[in-house]
Amino acid sequence: MQPSIKNIRDLSVAMLFSLILYSVDLAAAIRIGMSSTADSVNSGIYVWVRTFADELERGGIQATIYPSSTLGNEMVRSNQVLMGLLEVNVTGTQEIEVYSKLIAAIDLPFFFKNNQEAAALFHHTGFQLDLNQATTPHGIRVVDLTTMGGMSGLFTARAPIKIVKDISKFRMRAMVAEQIDWVERWGGAATHVAWEEVPQALQTGIVDGYINPPIVAILFAHGGQLDYFTDIAITPSVRVVVFSEVWYQGLSAADREVVDHAVEMAGLANRAWTSQAVEREYALLNSIGIEVVQLTELERAGFREPLLQTYKNVLSSETLEIIEQYMQKTRLHLLQHLGEVSE
Repeated sequence: MQPSIKNIRDLSVAMLFSLILYSVDLAAAIRIGMSSTADSVNSGIYVWVRTFADELERGGIQATIYPSSTLGNEMVRSNQVLMGLLEVNVTGTQEIEVYSKLIAAIDLPFFFKNNQEAAALFHHTGFQLDLNQATTPHGIRVVDLTTMGGMSGLFTARAPIKIVKDISKFRMRAMVAEQIDWVERWGGAATHVAWEEVPQALQTGIVDGYINPPIVAILFAHGGQLDYFTDIAITPSVRVVVFSEVWYQGLSAADREVVDHAVEMAGLANRAWTSQAVEREYALLNSIGIEVVQLTELERAGFREPLLQTYKNVLSSETLEIIEQYMQKTRLHLLQHLGEVSE
């Protein structure tokens, strides 16, 4: 039997912990990896990362940012974190699901009304603590969710998607298997394409579009390859910020205080940026020739209803029950602090 990726990762982390700890100053040159571009105007991820790095430097800790997947793709960077070779990484939820299925709640289709609900779930319910009880023994500490902007919708070339039946005309790029399932349940076709290969796939017609937040086509200059964005608001536009647990546990008390404060300030900056992002994003899409297609509630329901049954395919009934308990706490927090309640 071949060892699983998870077992290989765990072995590597166990070896690192057995060699603990560094004999040098762990905070001397922090590396921060991400797939997003270095754009503080249009990228909420970079707003988080830039604020984090600036706060570290104010506290006497140097940091270097590596944008645009310059340290490798998602899996490569995640393995670097596990082995203590990369201190900070911004990644997708799929890299965390290996250790905790709770994170899959973030990607459940039409589960959240807006990004604010996802942030409240993470920060105000004990959800983050529960995640870290599962991930830190394997070398990963989940420290924040960073928002990219508005919620995810459907980008397409040549023709818009206005009702669910329209998707049968397209082959969509999928990031994970669950997205292939979504598109097929809508009556369309999808194929997995690594993000770094998407521009070529769009140019050659291998795919006709993708599921992503509105800002993505702007950040990655896809205006010449895409024509429409259908605002179905399927999932929050979040990425996960993680630390190497080997690195974090090796910090001095003073350096850890600086790092924790930097996380807090970065989160505040990202959420402030996000609150102003959506209207600006739609104007930017129009400026690069991508038309925004708004849906009625009835039209959106056509996309929503076929996917509600997928929850049980992704998560066990026990995990779904735990997530729903967290969502009750989320709704209570929003009601108490913002006068809002989820439907």
